[in-house]
Amino acid sequence: MIRPLLAAGAALILLFASQPVSADVVDVKTRDTTIRVLIEGSEKPSHVVVLFAGGDGAVGIDDDGAIGDLGGNFVVRTRNMLHDRGMATVVLAAPGDMPSLLGMRDRDNYARDVENVMVYLRGRFKETPIWMHGTSRGTISIVFTLPKFGAAANRPDGVVLSSAVTRGAKYPHVFQGEPGTITGAVLVLHHKDDPCKVTPVDGAKRLFKSLTAANPKKLMLMEGGGQNARGKPCHAFSHHGFIDIEERVIDAMAGYIKTPN
Repeated sequence: MIRPLLAAGAALILLFASQPVSADVVDVKTRDTTIRVLIEGSEKPSHVVVLFAGGDGAVGIDDDGAIGDLGGNFVVRTRNMLHDRGMATVVLAAPGDMPSLLGMRDRDNYARDVENVMVYLRGRFKETPIWMHGTSRGTISIVFTLPKFGAAANRPDGVVLSSAVTRGAKYPHVFQGEPGTITGAVLVLHHKDDPCKVTPVDGAKRLFKSLTAANPKKLMLMEGGGQNARGKPCHAFSHHGFIDIEERVIDAMAGYIKTPN
């Protein structure tokens, strides 16, 4: 049974454009620990999008809702754009007994933690459609956890896989999971010039073809941007993280979430 624990002083009001956006920090009980989530957006959103950051997955969420580590990750830094489009977002930290998600995204315990978060969100948002969006290593989280969910009702209404990790030896990649078992709507989103060696655009095309149970499904290959690129090829401020075209990417993604086809 899940018991949400609101951290002291967690409720606050933020302003994006002219629309008030509420924010709650919630520590969701799971196993013998908790997993912290930051829930932001409209109180009555059109959709809820659960965000799985890349990197080591150790998103730093303070009691007041401020994000430290991984704040520049693509799914984290663009969440306000989803709020502007009437959606709520849920940022996941690593579970309390995992310092990071490196080597943990494919574990059964982590799948149980993510499912417990979904149970909590289903109870909180009732009939509102809930999607998952993972970027880079966050795609590994989604591909490995969904097949392990105990109840079909806890699965999301749709999935976005952006800059998917399709190669690599040190940590798992999506083809070591079960992408062919993912059902419902799936959007594969990738920059055609992604420079990261473990996320080549050809891998995104292969991933799209492997999603044999998904319906509908769509492959979006983005172009352009990069004027302000900095850092390493696999980091968030290169084409890997859709630098300089964030608004266009989120607009396309939000359009698909609202009307999958």
